[in-house]
Amino acid sequence: MKLISNKAKLKKILKNISAAIRPPKTMKPSEWVEANVVATDGVKAGSLIKLHPFQRGMMDAITEDRRKIVFKCSAQLGKTMILNGIIFHRIASNPTNIGVLQSNVRELNSWIAGKVKPVLEATPELKAMITDKSDRNAVNNSSIIQLRNGSFMYFMSLNSPSHLRGKTLPLIILDEVDAADESDEGNPIQLAEQRATTFGEDARIVIASTPTARDGAINQQWELSDKRKYHVVCQHCGHKHVMEWSRVFFDWHTINCKSLPNPDTAVYRCPSCETDWTEGDRLRAVAQGEWIATEPNAEVIGFHANRLMSPFSSIRACVVDFADSYANMSLATFYNTVLGETFDDLNEDRTADELETLKTDISLDNIPDDVLALVGGVDQQKDRLESTLLGISRKGICVVDHRSFYDVNCERHESPAYDQLYNFLKAKFYTRSGERIPMLSAFVDSSNGRATNVIYRFCTRWQNLCAIKGASNADAPILPAKDTRTGGFTLKILGVNNLKTMIREMINRNLRDGDPHTVFQIGDVPDDYCEQLLSEQLKRQGNTTRWVKVGQQRNEALDCLAYSYAASRHVLNKMSWEKLEAIKDSLNREPEEPVKAPETQSDEQIEETKPITRPQRQNIARRPNRGRSWVTSF
Repeated sequence: MKLISNKAKLKKILKNISAAIRPPKTMKPSEWVEANVVATDGVKAGSLIKLHPFQRGMMDAITEDRRKIVFKCSAQLGKTMILNGIIFHRIASNPTNIGVLQSNVRELNSWIAGKVKPVLEATPELKAMITDKSDRNAVNNSSIIQLRNGSFMYFMSLNSPSHLRGKTLPLIILDEVDAADESDEGNPIQLAEQRATTFGEDARIVIASTPTARDGAINQQWELSDKRKYHVVCQHCGHKHVMEWSRVFFDWHTINCKSLPNPDTAVYRCPSCETDWTEGDRLRAVAQGEWIATEPNAEVIGFHANRLMSPFSSIRACVVDFADSYANMSLATFYNTVLGETFDDLNEDRTADELETLKTDISLDNIPDDVLALVGGVDQQKDRLESTLLGISRKGICVVDHRSFYDVNCERHESPAYDQLYNFLKAKFYTRSGERIPMLSAFVDSSNGRATNVIYRFCTRWQNLCAIKGASNADAPILPAKDTRTGGFTLKILGVNNLKTMIREMINRNLRDGDPHTVFQIGDVPDDYCEQLLSEQLKRQGNTTRWVKVGQQRNEALDCLAYSYAASRHVLNKMSWEKLEAIKDSLNREPEEPVKAPETQSDEQIEETKPITRPQRQNIARRPNRGRSWVTSF
């Protein structure tokens, strides 16, 4: 047996244990995530996470010498994966207190249960850092997770600033900040940042959200950043640029007489060589792209990402979303969730003179022949009932009439204004060519507490009358999923805020040059009608935006138009265009003339006929009546 010297033994021992005592290899957060973190959902569940190049750049920014990082992103870009990667890398490499804040408790619980705890359990490197649930000396529940070194992960709601008290946090993650309300204690972002002041420039604050309005929280933070944008290179000419919606081209086609974008014709076109990219060209360009700061001297890191650069989507899918938003008058949703941009066209400065260009010669005596049905919207005031009559056709809508029915007190059931309104709505309406048009629905506002029961009783006079009330929630759907029953009466709760958004977007489309795909016409209306349609502006209130009256201009015309437009959507939800045409045709079908009997008859036709009589029933002998008693009653 060969003898080994002590020096050789020591070398062998050190060589064998070097892997255990050597400091861990320095890895970027994205590298560590791809090497260790296990996916727990989707098609790749159970395998290691694979990041895309744009996601690596966003995740690795946490190691740069900047205190604050801003993610202004569209939906479905893997933003949550990026935030989780930052958290998990910190747990494994430098475990400290971590604060995770979401817009509300419901979203927070969903994040913890679906995105955090499953990964902690499935990833061995992370599971070893977390205390066991059965450890009585540790805290591990739905709002706090304790690490083995004594640090904590705190999960909090942005709407509850009191949760931040007494906590020092070197890493703070704030997600969906645009959906958070500003409390009496102040701005939730600034309150969260105060929890990291102890750590100075070593602290890291990550702020992420899908944008809403220009004055929203995430957009304000983005404006202070270095504004990094993802640049891609054209596979045909080598031009480096940012992918923007203006470079997406498509044709329009007609569906149910409405002009809509055709997703099957959608292409992305290079701004330099004008070459149409295939989907493969786009994916290769995205894979080779890079983040470039447009304001490099800013103290804040900022990323803007949209779905055009997402490998999870396609140009066709983006146009499908655009067509859906366009058809539903909700382009703000498309700009926010697909393009990751604010949508401020709704507050575009418009004047009453511009709306005057939408006026035509339409009136009750001059209703277009293509109008298939009429609907109404009624607003109740102290001394009047204001009514808008809206015509529905395949190509669009038109305001046929707007008028008021006056009385000293319209808050009482006996007011003659209700009889006048009833008779007006029940009247027969005809087109220019004399065809009769059905009046299918009228929505009557019952939000005036002093006249609520009066409106309820009035709406029972005719099945086409419906009591409505505006929803307190700014994001409520324009029509409820089901009606509300109150005191034996039926009530519809309308999303008036969204209705006014759709109306303003419809107005802007018709005033914008080169957009003939939506038709909105104004007929016989009062002189100040156009001013009333522009009497409100979209303003931010807390975590949402609402239409707010500005100045002294009345807004009843806008309310009536919103109610009547909701009535039109209600009718179209219940009936197809073919059904509406059939109803109109049935009202205008000529009655058949009775067939006259011939004046003379031939000899063969004259026959003697016996009169038709009913057969006589035979008299049946009845038993004599012996009187009624409890015996004979059986």
